[in-house]
Amino acid sequence: MDGETLTIEVFAFLRVANEPRFLAKAVERLSAKSEAEIIQLAAKIVEAQVRHLVSIAAAEEIHQDRATWRTKLMGSLRSELAPVGLRIDALTIGRLSGPAIETQGNRIAKRSRH
Repeated sequence: MDGETLTIEVFAFLRVANEPRFLAKAVERLSAKSEAEIIQLAAKIVEAQVRHLVSIAAAEEIHQDRATWRTKLMGSLRSELAPVGLRIDALTIGRLSGPAIETQGNRIAKRSRH
């Protein structure tokens, strides 16, 4: 992403997977953890996957094609959450902000005034 600063608001709705092969993993990995520890673990996984995908995409690409980026993130999260027995139910990309996004917004606003 060329060292740009980008802030992305992501809302991920997770649950313990109920398929037998994943449920066994959830019991093994999560049963000794508190709810707060499970939430923290899930948040770290989500954050790591967002950072990874942002590192290989341009801010403009994420801003212009949120649906594709969301699909990529969902797939990435499915594979990273499965080993701990968690599953992603829904994902929403909220606010995006950063210099590249603001610059793009200014270019669009200038074009629409002409």
